[in-house]
Amino acid sequence: MSLSKQKKLLRPKVLERRAALTDREKRSQAIIDRLYTMPIYQRASTVLFYVDFREEVQTQGAIAEALNTKRVAVPWSAGRNQLSLFHLHSLKELTPGKYGVPEPLLSLREKKDRQVKPADLDLVLVPGVAFDRQGNRLGYGKGYYDRFLQACPKKVASVGLSFDCQVVDKVPADSLDVPLDFLITETKIVRFSSC
Repeated sequence: MSLSKQKKLLRPKVLERRAALTDREKRSQAIIDRLYTMPIYQRASTVLFYVDFREEVQTQGAIAEALNTKRVAVPWSAGRNQLSLFHLHSLKELTPGKYGVPEPLLSLREKKDRQVKPADLDLVLVPGVAFDRQGNRLGYGKGYYDRFLQACPKKVASVGLSFDCQVVDKVPADSLDVPLDFLITETKIVRFSSC
């Protein structure tokens, strides 16, 4: 069976489990609390947060807190499945964008002082559909984060945020899929690299 077919079969199974979760807010907070204990987060100056959408691990509370102590960047869809980065000052600067995902207001995106380059980042928080114990992740099928992570310097650490129910034995992966440095769930932190 092709890699693409394997991914297509896995996605709905894990999304169904994630959608059935109860107390998502409490579970998300447990994940964020684990993130806060990590030295890699504590020493990071500039952090790329994804803005949660649908049943993902909730990040908006963490973003609001981080705005007081860190330079917060959020991604937006720049077309052709590419992510651009925006220096966020307030959650009020977000509006539903492509696929309904919260993104920066159109009127602010192109301002030079609000643009962030991958090299400016210290840490990237990564969403996903499924994750495995080897650091592989399965996204939504557009390749946004894999392309983006390939463009990041090696010094930029990547951390997947996941509910336990999203962790599977093996995520189908090839050379274009970029493994994560860490995975955080509501019960554990798993390190995959020497980052």
